[in-house]
Amino acid sequence: MKRKGIRGAIITSALSAALCVGLLAGISFAWFTDSLSNTGNRIVAGRFGVEATVAALAEEGEATEEYVLDGVTYGFGAETGFEGEAIINDSAFAPGSVNAKLLTVRNAEDIAAVIKIEFAVTEDALEEALWFDFVQVKNGAVTGELNRRPMSTLDTFAKDREFPLGVGESLRFILIYGMNEDAGPEYQGLSFGVDAYILARQDADGAKYEETPVSAQSALDAVTNDAEGATVRLGAGNYGELGLSQTANSRYEKNEGASTSNLYRTINNLTIVGAADGSTVVDGIEINSGHIYGSAGAPVTNPVTGETTESTVNSYYSYIEADGITFRNITFTKHVYFNAYYGNKFGRFCNITFENCTFEGSGPDVTTAENRLATFGAGDGGVFENIVFRNCTVRNAYQGVYMQAPKNVTVENCAFYNIGHNAIAVQSGGDNSPVEGTVVIRGNRVEKDDDRAVRFGNIADGTRISVNGNIFIDAGDWLLKTIIKAGTLGEGVAIDLNGNYWNGLTPEKAIDSGLRNAGFTDNSPITELN
Repeated sequence: MKRKGIRGAIITSALSAALCVGLLAGISFAWFTDSLSNTGNRIVAGRFGVEATVAALAEEGEATEEYVLDGVTYGFGAETGFEGEAIINDSAFAPGSVNAKLLTVRNAEDIAAVIKIEFAVTEDALEEALWFDFVQVKNGAVTGELNRRPMSTLDTFAKDREFPLGVGESLRFILIYGMNEDAGPEYQGLSFGVDAYILARQDADGAKYEETPVSAQSALDAVTNDAEGATVRLGAGNYGELGLSQTANSRYEKNEGASTSNLYRTINNLTIVGAADGSTVVDGIEINSGHIYGSAGAPVTNPVTGETTESTVNSYYSYIEADGITFRNITFTKHVYFNAYYGNKFGRFCNITFENCTFEGSGPDVTTAENRLATFGAGDGGVFENIVFRNCTVRNAYQGVYMQAPKNVTVENCAFYNIGHNAIAVQSGGDNSPVEGTVVIRGNRVEKDDDRAVRFGNIADGTRISVNGNIFIDAGDWLLKTIIKAGTLGEGVAIDLNGNYWNGLTPEKAIDSGLRNAGFTDNSPITELN
């Protein structure tokens, strides 16, 4: 007997933490329904090069490999890498329904590993109507016989079983599941959810599974004050809004004679990496320093004490020192917000890099602050230092990138399309603190910008600025059509504006008079595009 399969979809995402590899497969079932929810799907990849793929049941005649289980032949299609869909996502699941997935785990690293499997039930309303089995495939055949285990035993199944995974070796499992044939209408509309983890450790005496897989936010929270050089890998999928502010791991200090407290967090050399194809989506990241307090209807919770307040009573002050944060291969839908609050009193953010990131905005006319790739707000006194944007793309946004009083900025080989205000804003701080250090803007493309593409605030003494090799098309403010402007210029400022395409305009038209009157112009403009 052959069972015709249901073509399923696959959901995973990836994030890296410690010495573990986890496959979190969000499994959802529903009785006679055509819509399923699936959340929290992750792969957690550590230092092991452990890879996972899945193969769904194939339609009749399309199977690439077949296995017999309990007298039934299950044919699977081609293996697929985890690219953002639910590993199990069944619609119209009904009494007697059966489905299966073939999972393969490979060790691509040069370190022998041991893996184990853990399950954690997250929603059990449909549990009593379901069964499952999880069998291993060896030498091209299923080991053992089908055992229809009650789904209520899933969270204890295989908890202590371990599987060696040598260098270059693979392990294969079939996850088969179904609904009892006698399941009645009382289960209609109910659902079931479970997280399935595949953890790895080094195959050596004393090696431990040091950390269980966690959500993306939990992985970021786990970057504690003593962590150095952590990498969090986010695979395909939408992770919602994330934060890099205070956590339960923050250092806590009670303020004497007051209801407030101080929380301290240090982040050093953190890298957050998404899928190379841009399929990792994050709806913004906030890093908040300063006074954190609630208001009526908008409570805040102290992450260390658990106290919640809707006022300044029991509020806290957030102190954050970050030296080295890199965002790579991530698609953002809201800004990454570095909030310095009152300048350098509460924090300092240095060596912040965006590489190969994309921002998909909500339209050039939506003037909210979150409608840009990054915001460095309330900076002064060197709060923001060494900021880099490289090979990034911003589309349909109010602004591209916005910085207040930064020191040392590089924006290179980026593209900005359909922008409502400035594509690149390097502005003064809230107290008119100037831009400092070295600013490099080169090799960028700005196309369709309804205002000045490049806008500087006040510029400090001795600052060196170069704007070279950029292409500006259909850009400029509505009145004068100027493409670049600056505030006051300090003593000894050097500005190189050579080698740009100014929307077909002469430098006299494209460059604001304040810069030209100070002797800064483009002496070798690009006059025609190939």
